[in-house]
Amino acid sequence: MSYFVFDLDETLAHLSSVYYHIVTLKMRNYVVNQREYMDLYYPKDLHDELEKAYDLFVNAVLKQEQSSEPLGILRPGILGVMEGLADLKRKNKVNGVIIYSNNGYLENLEFVKDLIHRHVGMELIKECVHRFHPMREGDNQGEIPLKTWGTLKRILVEGSCRASRFIEPKHVYFFDDLHHTDLEMKLGETYYCVSPFSFRASVDRINEIYEACLKQTNANIGLLLLHMVDIVELGDAIVMLNPLQGTMSDLLGIFHKATQGTYHAEVPQGFDVGVLMMNDAIGEAAKRKRKRRWTMKHRRYTVKK
Repeated sequence: MSYFVFDLDETLAHLSSVYYHIVTLKMRNYVVNQREYMDLYYPKDLHDELEKAYDLFVNAVLKQEQSSEPLGILRPGILGVMEGLADLKRKNKVNGVIIYSNNGYLENLEFVKDLIHRHVGMELIKECVHRFHPMREGDNQGEIPLKTWGTLKRILVEGSCRASRFIEPKHVYFFDDLHHTDLEMKLGETYYCVSPFSFRASVDRINEIYEACLKQTNANIGLLLLHMVDIVELGDAIVMLNPLQGTMSDLLGIFHKATQGTYHAEVPQGFDVGVLMMNDAIGEAAKRKRKRRWTMKHRRYTVKK
């Protein structure tokens, strides 16, 4: 049995440029718990339109990430890593893949999961564990959340992976750009500390994709803009008197302001040791032999007369 566990930020992806695009497309998750704003923020017909827009957005982003000029939201090479894991999953060499992250916004993890699933054509990632996952009470006792073997084992056993309660650290391959002492001590050689992926994707390119997807729906831009004005600290930016009358240009401008623009024009190229580590781990998992399940066989005896 083998399980692969990935951190999110700067391990699988860098989401700062696309975060607010996701926030608006998934705004129902924010608004639904605020009953007094529900009717204003989220009329019933908006749900279907945003679901459609999100679906189009994921497909369009994935198409760019698969191209010769990727956006760089995903770490270059990650889609290839996931292809390898999907192949092992089909061969029953890998039992489960999860994302175990200190990112507090679950939709970020699910966005990356959706990109990966559509690329490999199967449900590969079985669990998205964000900072406030219900099984992580022990991780959040201090100001900085921990990642521990006790919590990870509980998630693997009690969560969607349904791992054996006898699972051992040697069965788990873990990847993170940071050091987590307890996990490092318990996992040993199967703890891979990868180099951080700090590239920031072009907000302008993401804005173009977002605008094209929204134009194919009837989503109310004014409501999305009102939501952004409500949740984003815009500093000295001029806040319009009536966001409901705002335009797509106004919304994209807030995305640009909130993400502080674009820092890089091209996706970094070259040798990535982190991806090499991941592929090496996949190679190791491929070589592992599955444990034979022993069954008691009744031996036939003959008695000579």
